[in-house]
Amino acid sequence: MRRPERALYSSGGASLSPMVTLWLEAREPQPAHYPLLLAALVVAVFSNAAAVRRFMALYAIVKTRESGT
Repeated sequence: MRRPERALYSSGGASLSPMVTLWLEAREPQPAHYPLLLAALVVAVFSNAAAVRRFMALYAIVKTRESGT
């Protein structure tokens, strides 16, 4: 997940959060802001998955170079 995608998900969750909170948690003194939490979860999961994928690709390249020399 790249920076523009993270920004899109984060800003989408932040902009939807007040509207959805009015519907779901109208009487709560401290609402949980579920859309923002969901956006943070999506960003966290997909960013870490992308990082693991990049490390695996880097490992494969290094392994190929080491076996070739």
